Amino acid sequence: MTHTYDHLGPIAAYMARRGWAVYPQAPETNTPRRNCANCRETDDQPRQCPGVHGGCPCLTSVENPCHALHAASADVDLTLSRWEHARRCNPALHLGRSGLVVLDIDNHGDTIPDMLAPGLPNDGAANGIQSFAILLDHLGMDWPDTLTVDSPTGGVHLYFQAPRVPLRTTLAAWQVEVKAGATSITAPGSLRRVDGDLVRYRRSSDTANPAPFPAWLGEWLVSIGRIPDPKRPAIPTPMPLQRTGESGEHSPAYWDRAWHDQLGEIESAPQGERFHVLGRRGGRLFALAARPGCPWTTDEAERALVDAQVRRAARLGIHAPESEYRAQARSMRDYATRHYGMAEVAR
Repeated sequence: MTHTYDHLGPIAAYMARRGWAVYPQAPETNTPRRNCANCRETDDQPRQCPGVHGGCPCLTSVENPCHALHAASADVDLTLSRWEHARRCNPALHLGRSGLVVLDIDNHGDTIPDMLAPGLPNDGAANGIQSFAILLDHLGMDWPDTLTVDSPTGGVHLYFQAPRVPLRTTLAAWQVEVKAGATSITAPGSLRRVDGDLVRYRRSSDTANPAPFPAWLGEWLVSIGRIPDPKRPAIPTPMPLQRTGESGEHSPAYWDRAWHDQLGEIESAPQGERFHVLGRRGGRLFALAARPGCPWTTDEAERALVDAQVRRAARLGIHAPESEYRAQARSMRDYATRHYGMAEVAR
């Protein structure tokens, strides 16, 4: 099928009129555009701009908006001007600023796990769509009636209104990711090149409106420990204590801290040090996955390593080769399993 790019600007403006914060991605991809020279950090030269939190003028630039999703805006005039200068760019949404949550259901060739999520055995799922179907059956729920977009790689994006309680990106099941907050999604109507062909992100639902975030999904995420229970007040955990009980099992606070510490270091790795930090911190994640009581699986750790590198690329304004990131995370997992027996990686 032959596609033109003339519809991308009107789609971006339509989303801005809905109050959704939109920014331009690189043409024919789902990755950020490259930062300008002042906003780009290299091995030879540090970034010259004041940064995202310093009010970098490129955040509101028409000709070259930098810093990826941080340049997202619901200003209709600014959006129209941006696409007049770059009509081939795909529109993407900053979910947090748009008041949206997206259930990103993948269709990747991947190692098929025995468990799709804690307490959810895999009863024949070979991709994310089947994984989500098993989750729905497990909970006695129907496929949600909401804005639904088919992605060019065979996945599905389900759009919801963000709940009033804070929500962060997390996994509901294998290849079923809840994307929320300071993250982005390539918008419907965008064009992505797959195996040489341009394929559209196509709306497949009758409705163009996101439904309220499902209560059952929130309850499921709480039940498997992905998010804290918003009905319970937060109970501070003494930070020096890492273990509770005579069994030596780690506390939930320990696991939460360990997860975010490893991924945070990867995401904040400076230019030229990604692979070194990835090896050290990724190995730690896989090692912890082998310990009793660990709330994440090696599949989830592998996916998280890819996502952390994508976020790092967005922060630095560099190209994010996701296929390379996936291959490195998979190689690291295989190496840890084959040569160190997982637990030895932490030493």
